[in-house]
Amino acid sequence: LPLQVAWDDKLVPEPLAIRICLALFWWVEMGLNFVTGYYKEGQLVKEIPLAATRYLKKFFVPDLLINLFEIAAIILESYENFKQSGYVRFIRIAKLSRMARIFSV
Repeated sequence: LPLQVAWDDKLVPEPLAIRICLALFWWVEMGLNFVTGYYKEGQLVKEIPLAATRYLKKFFVPDLLINLFEIAAIILESYENFKQSGYVRFIRIAKLSRMARIFSV
């Protein structure tokens, strides 16, 4: 992925089915975050309403935007004129912020 972002080159073409499966995975993961417990002051919080509220406040908007960008990328990359534009590159860079979230947890 870093090479693809840096040189805007697809070293290995990603089949559409794989892209769709990965997008579905991230949408499911987003839904599961509403019911995932967390630690607060050393105590495990397992109450679903509290977990959902925390997720909505901290990570929901970035996750939603990234997932929407991914869907947009899948649709737009099917059109040849968008492959040459900077929009797809922007979407790829936006997806890197998901890695920042993974490492911040």
